[in-house]
Amino acid sequence: MSADPAAFAWCFDHGRLHRFAADDEPWCTAAWVSLPGGSADEALKAKHERFGNAVFFDHLPSEQQLALVNISRDTH
Repeated sequence: MSADPAAFAWCFDHGRLHRFAADDEPWCTAAWVSLPGGSADEALKAKHERFGNAVFFDHLPSEQQLALVNISRDTH
């Protein structure tokens, strides 16, 4: 039995990993960033490599906050 494909994202508003089914639109309207990985463990590893121990948006350095705001603005 194979697992259904999914996309993972870290939500800086909810402070947790989100899982979006591959055939559905993302259901979260808060501030999240896509993460690579085929499993939750891989996605969390990628989150830690990119954002360290930051859980919420205000835990990020101001440069990363600005970059995420710009990414969000450009994709919506």
